[in-house]
Amino acid sequence: LTSRLLFAHAKNSIVEHMTGQQRSTYKLGTVPVHCTRFQMRYSINAIALATAASALSTSKLPPVVRLFGLSDLHVDYAANLATVKHLQRPPGDGHLALIIAGDVTHNRTTLRDALTALRSTFDDVFYVPGNHEAWVTSVDRADGIGDSVAKLRACEGVAEACGCRTAPAMLKDARGRAVTVAPLRGWYHASHDREPSVLPDDDGSRGFARRWADYRKCRWPPELLGRHGKEAVAHGMGAGDHELSAYFASTNDIERANTPLVTFSHYAPRYECVPEKRFLLEPCLAKVSGSDHLGELVLRLKPDVHVFGHTHIPIDIDLDGTHYLQWPLGSPREQARQCARAKALGPLEIYRTDTGVRRLGHDGAPERTAWGQYYSDKPRTPSVTEPAPWVASYRKRRAKKVREPRVPNHAGYDEEVASLSRRSIVERLEGWTDDGYTKGYDAGYVN
Repeated sequence: LTSRLLFAHAKNSIVEHMTGQQRSTYKLGTVPVHCTRFQMRYSINAIALATAASALSTSKLPPVVRLFGLSDLHVDYAANLATVKHLQRPPGDGHLALIIAGDVTHNRTTLRDALTALRSTFDDVFYVPGNHEAWVTSVDRADGIGDSVAKLRACEGVAEACGCRTAPAMLKDARGRAVTVAPLRGWYHASHDREPSVLPDDDGSRGFARRWADYRKCRWPPELLGRHGKEAVAHGMGAGDHELSAYFASTNDIERANTPLVTFSHYAPRYECVPEKRFLLEPCLAKVSGSDHLGELVLRLKPDVHVFGHTHIPIDIDLDGTHYLQWPLGSPREQARQCARAKALGPLEIYRTDTGVRRLGHDGAPERTAWGQYYSDKPRTPSVTEPAPWVASYRKRRAKKVREPRVPNHAGYDEEVASLSRRSIVERLEGWTDDGYTKGYDAGYVN
């Protein structure tokens, strides 16, 4: 019925715009020498049919395209998998697309379950793997997956089989407004960290390297790391990670088109996307969080928004015309701290084709992240290497291996951090109250 109505409307519109002589020819059969009455009727019908088909195609497009972002789902935790499976579709009309910025799970079966659930909730799901997806397990080896490159490709294959997108795609609404969404592969490298150490004796990398699971669970083709041999090998801090970063960045095939662009990766493209090391409970996180090669690509593309993950530290920050955002689900423990709002609110709306970038703290959006607000008011000062009070307290407790009351103490610390003594900001950055942690904890833990 809709098709017939559109055809009739298009046909009548064409006849109305004819000249008097053309209309007489069409209705009365007065045939000019250059056009028979049948030919004119046929042409009108053909044009009307094409117009109706175009209108019908346009009518199927959504009134608006809305993009949502979420990272670090870690559905290896049963509670997180339940959260993903019971995730409600956000209210409102439009074509709803979800961006997943990596670290769903290393288990391909669980990955399929999670992505299938998300694909049933959203109209589109875009996915890029994280470092956890690169872990090679005994099950993977039994299935013929012998290295982390093959494992990452297999995870992308699982996503595609679930109906998710792993390559750039353009989404368009009924009014012709478009946005391109592009996943960017990457890998971290230690030389991305150029800021001074905050530890008194060394940078702590030796002990951190023993704890960082990727160095044990990832295996790479030796030629990627500049080594010889046939057996897959491990990388390390400053040992092959730079080569991995360059390799994965080179696999991204995308050029900026004349449409708004939203890109996403698992790793941070810029060091400014991670708080200074003096604020981190694990300062070596800066050595495994970002990629210069990825940063160069993002800087060249100049997307409107870039979504990332990996550090589990929520932040929203504008740099060189691009809005950078991390909105991690994190572990169940972190959901009682810095990831509480992502757990409570679910995927965050980041872009609409009718209004553009949707920033936190504007136009009815949720409140800004604590670190986004902090760096909007204050510059980075990496030359200050004295640990923040909550970091000093954490190290003291770790050294004593005694759990002491978490009482903030700004005495003797620099004025910049002392200015955080307003209770609301202290509670959000440090997670401290008289009774312990608050749900708004934003200080971050190593993944």
